[in-house]
Amino acid sequence: MTANQPTVEARNPATFDVTGPLPGVGTHVLEASAGTGKTFAIAALATRYLAEGIPLPQLMMVTFSRAATQELRDRVRARLTDTEAALQQVLEGGDAGGDPINQLMATGSTAELATRLQRIATALADFDAATISTTHEFCGRMLDGLGVLAGIDPAAVLVEDLSDLAREVAADFWLRAFADEDNPDFSWPTAEGIATRVAGFDGPLAPDPAVLPAFARELRFADAVRREVRRRKAVRGLITHDDLLTRLRDLLSGKVTPDSAPDPALAEAVQARLRDRFPVVLVDEFQDTDPVQWEILDRAFNGHSTMVLIGDPKQAIYAFRGAEVNAYLAAVASPGTRLMTLNMNWRTDGGLVDALGALFGNAQLGDERIVVRDVTARHDDRFTVADPDLSAPLRLKVLPPNFEDNPRGPSLTELRSHIADDLVADISRLLSPEAEARVDLGTGSRPITPRDIAVLVRGKYTADVLRDRLTAAGIPAVHTGATSVFDTPQAEDWLTLLQACESPRPDSIRKVALTSFIGWTLVDLVTAGEQELADLSSRIRGWARTLSRHGLAGLSEAVLESGLA
Repeated sequence: MTANQPTVEARNPATFDVTGPLPGVGTHVLEASAGTGKTFAIAALATRYLAEGIPLPQLMMVTFSRAATQELRDRVRARLTDTEAALQQVLEGGDAGGDPINQLMATGSTAELATRLQRIATALADFDAATISTTHEFCGRMLDGLGVLAGIDPAAVLVEDLSDLAREVAADFWLRAFADEDNPDFSWPTAEGIATRVAGFDGPLAPDPAVLPAFARELRFADAVRREVRRRKAVRGLITHDDLLTRLRDLLSGKVTPDSAPDPALAEAVQARLRDRFPVVLVDEFQDTDPVQWEILDRAFNGHSTMVLIGDPKQAIYAFRGAEVNAYLAAVASPGTRLMTLNMNWRTDGGLVDALGALFGNAQLGDERIVVRDVTARHDDRFTVADPDLSAPLRLKVLPPNFEDNPRGPSLTELRSHIADDLVADISRLLSPEAEARVDLGTGSRPITPRDIAVLVRGKYTADVLRDRLTAAGIPAVHTGATSVFDTPQAEDWLTLLQACESPRPDSIRKVALTSFIGWTLVDLVTAGEQELADLSSRIRGWARTLSRHGLAGLSEAVLESGLA
């Protein structure tokens, strides 16, 4: 068997039961597809470990992003609160309810239940001190705990990234090289892009300079910028989150500095400190872990602490931020690691789960170790429709290209138009009384409504187009994706006003007249007399003086008072 071939266990992993025996010392990877309860599982495991005697300060929970960290914190707290209430109810003569974790926690003697209740209550009381963090935050805490061993200057300033410093260095170098040249080898935007990409990158810039001779000067520029960024960063006492990762990794390897020889005694001391601190480690969204992060977890805990890694390699989407699915695969291939799966989908109806299984089942996604595994649905079909054309849980629609009229096939714009027409027609038909579409979410069957329908698209532009098309068809629709305040009409009005305040010329002042701050229509502006235009100019120039003297807050107050007047 080669290193890239999956083991028998990897091809047919056992199913993990969250109510079964708790994972013991060693590394356990729980592969979990979407909807199979990854966060539920990690919250349940945390509750069980705490109830069985692991003190809260000795339990570490790690996830990838700050948003995911907050969600995990909320879910674990809610899980503990619910289990505490269930145990209290059982001890008072009631029952634990239908939750399987609470039922498991309520199994045992009265003394055992009372002990679990006390442990969970203690964990809740101290919950704000729980180690639930991103990997970067965890590394920062661990370096703080290592004290002088960490070798981090206490006065060092932690910065989110090095982009500002990279632009500063790039500007210095680019001007030095090309300030007097009419046709520089590469433009300033190119230089800026190179600098921001390589500032925190430690790997080789190119396999071999001879491979890219046309870009030799850019490569030399990138190397010079990177070295100067490192120098200025050290002089100014700046560190980044990536520095925390690499510093802890080096210490776990026994290196005082990145270039020093490993010191086994130092490595053992650092590893022992972390293992003593955290006998249980739970990692959520593990597929988004990068190689350095896995190296830290591997050196610190693998084979010595109980480490449970929960993730789905099919959802590894953060390669642009350094995450790499190969780190997940390396963990699975690590000696002694046990791979299991969560195979119950708690989110999707059985018909759709079965249909997706038939379409994608056992498909290998780029690597024979990344497989679409079979899952079982917790719910039967909760959606019914009498219209036979809409009853299938999964439909694939193909638009044949019209090569007779257009040898190249339909354009992207034409495809989008066809898709929008088809979508609006389908939803209109689904909402019609003749379709008899109904849904039962546990509170009784009811007719389906527009709010029950979600349309998933790739980008904001497509979402806006479809929303407008649905609205035009009489179907209420909202775009609930991430939007920017800068894309709103109000932001456009503010930009127009600030531009006029910066340069109060007649044309810019007339543009402000059409914003919500003044409220004129185009007819009002065209028919305005000289006195009205003079009053408008005076008002805008007064706002400009207010902005200059009192800033944006003063301008906002002046505009508000003007509107009230």
